[in-house]
Formats: sequence, structure tokens, C-alpha cells
Amino acid sequence: MPIISTKPTNFFFQGTIPPRTVDSHSFPGVVRAGVNLGDRAEIDKFFDALKIPEEVTKNKPVGSMIDIIIPDNSKHLANEIARIFQERERTIIGAASVILDTQQKGPSGEPAVLLLVKVNYPEFLVVSEDEIIRPKNENKKKLPVNFNL
Repeated sequence: MPIISTKPTNFFFQGTIPPRTVDSHSFPGVVRAGVNLGDRAEIDKFFDALKIPEEVTKNKPVGSMIDIIIPDNSKHLANEIARIFQERERTIIGAASVILDTQQKGPSGEPAVLLLVKVNYPEFLVVSEDEIIRPKNENKKKLPVNFNL
């Protein structure tokens, strides 16, 4: 049973998506993938900020997934977004809603917690070390990124 769901404007996130976890075929209009939101200490800070009682998450493995919701269930757009993430590990940044599911089971059946991050296309950025990436369209642009301040 989910115990918290936030509005998209309430949770700003940054995470990395491993290419092998990307799936655009299981759910129509959704690209689902694993997402690394940080180490356990960072995730515990998130729980603290939302005042999640420690007993809910203490000594439980925490997994995190991301659902990218595609407008109009466009298979073409879903496949293009999946292709971008399957090329290599990439960073995604955006505003999302979050569902915290405390009824999950770990690999050996132990209680676990799942953080499900839901983001709507195009309300996120896909970033590599040297560019911001957008899915192909008529006016595809790769914007250069300068990390020198």
C-alpha cells in the first residue's frame, strides 16, 4: 500500500538510469527503468525531509524505479526515449510525483521499500557529461553544456 504521493511540483530529483533496466514495452505510454537516486544516506535524508517515521524504512532495502509518462501513448516517442537511455548510463533531472510503497518484498522475501518516481514527458532533462539530450523531432537540438563557472 503506498503511503505517500506528492504532486509533481513537490519533488525535484536527479538520478542515473542504468541502460539495462530500461523497458518501453510492458506498459503502454510508459517508459519504466531503474533509477539510482543516491546512496542510502541520501535516501534517508529524503525520508527525513518528508517526516517518514524511521520504523517504516529502517533495516529495509530501498529500491527505486522511474516511470516516464508519454503523452497520447505514443509508441514512437516511447521507443525514442528508451533508445536514448539504452545507449549508455545517463542522468535525468526533473520534477516528479513520488509513491513510496512499503509492501514490497526483497529478493529473498524480506520486507522492502520501493520509491516509484513518476515524471511526465517533457518535464525533465537528460544530461550527459557534455550535452543536454532531447528525443528526435523535426527541430532536434543538442545544447552544449559548459561546466566552467
